[in-house]
Amino acid sequence: MLSTLGGFVWASAWSGIGEGPYTLAAKILSANNLRTRYLRKGILWRQGKGASLLDPCPTSNDEMAAALGRVLHQASLAARIPRLYKELATDRELRYCTKCISSGYQAAIAQIPGIDRCPIHGEIHRNTCIHCGAKTQPYFLDDDHLPSFSCNKCGYPLGGDLLIDRRVDAWATPEHVDRLDPIHLWLERVNGSKDIHWVNVSGWSATRQSPEGTRDHTRYAVFGVLRSRLLPDEAVPESNLDQKPEVFGPFPLAQGAKSSPDLTQAEYDSILSRIALPTDLQQYRKHFRTPSFGVAVPVTPLVSPHLHAHLIWRAQFEKVTSFYSESYSRSAFCSVAIPQLLNTTMNQLEVPISNRSISEGILTATWTASLKIAIEWHQMQISFDELPIAEAERRWLIAVDQWANRLGCWRDRNYFPIAVIKVKDTITGEDQLYFVVA
Repeated sequence: MLSTLGGFVWASAWSGIGEGPYTLAAKILSANNLRTRYLRKGILWRQGKGASLLDPCPTSNDEMAAALGRVLHQASLAARIPRLYKELATDRELRYCTKCISSGYQAAIAQIPGIDRCPIHGEIHRNTCIHCGAKTQPYFLDDDHLPSFSCNKCGYPLGGDLLIDRRVDAWATPEHVDRLDPIHLWLERVNGSKDIHWVNVSGWSATRQSPEGTRDHTRYAVFGVLRSRLLPDEAVPESNLDQKPEVFGPFPLAQGAKSSPDLTQAEYDSILSRIALPTDLQQYRKHFRTPSFGVAVPVTPLVSPHLHAHLIWRAQFEKVTSFYSESYSRSAFCSVAIPQLLNTTMNQLEVPISNRSISEGILTATWTASLKIAIEWHQMQISFDELPIAEAERRWLIAVDQWANRLGCWRDRNYFPIAVIKVKDTITGEDQLYFVVA
């Protein structure tokens, strides 16, 4: 056994290329009989939360603990892809391959939901115990939980029958870790690309309601768009996301477009005519209720998703309150409504609405997002039909409250379901825009 970590008990055979900080921390702490709180001295600790293992920031408060902090940081996704690790990976729970963790190994890339299966073994990346089904503990270090290779609820080994938490003889790097290389190289390309600028990725949301408030649908989509459209790589497996993101573009950014961002009056009138209230709305008025956010919501599946989607779509191009709705002026529509809709008001990117194809792309992407939301709402309404009236009413009220950001005026509730991506064409050098809805 070699001491290779500045006085700590350690053996080089215990760790391998691509291993993430979770299993490294588990082995370091266990082999040296340390509690998690020891790492407070070497990693930036957040009050009440501890330290995310997506980015265990090393500190210099204690020389020995700082050495461990640096080891964990170097193994993290933040060190590998600092630009987009938060948008690709989750720290809500540990994700693992049963065969990898049976020898005390977990790849850092397992925390990326878009990577469904372990590239080494082909096993599904799990986030629950194979014995009792309990959720794995968060991908965090905190004072109360020691990272381990066993379920934190029932104590069963995550990798199978052998309990290895203190079995240093069982810790080993899996064979064929080189199968991680294509993903590591692709992440380097993503991080190093100066031709792709994802304008609003940190605030982008999927149209689907993610379970338990997670952003997993969005993370799947970020991975899918990068993997399949912007930086395609056949060596990197595609995710098994059931609903693929819809990508609109590319729309060339003409050099002279920024100097004249306004629509003509005729173009603006054309948009207003398209978002006018549908003629068949009147016969369905009794099937709508208008919550405090000012956009009518169906109370029965008798209302088609298409009609509901039109009301959501229209609300994104108007000033909407609980009392009234009114159109923007032509100039405010270009300078305020669209940048707020796309969450680009604080960004250097200017969206040239006068470019007809881009204007059409924005309208189409907004419609697509509205329709996806309306279809999901309609499916939920169908499930309410099977309930007693009082219970259906209660469920409807709860759902409206939970969905308010999606059913109302998105910009007013900091909800942005349209991603804006600026890409430089490597051949022509021309800037292009993509809009993405997931």
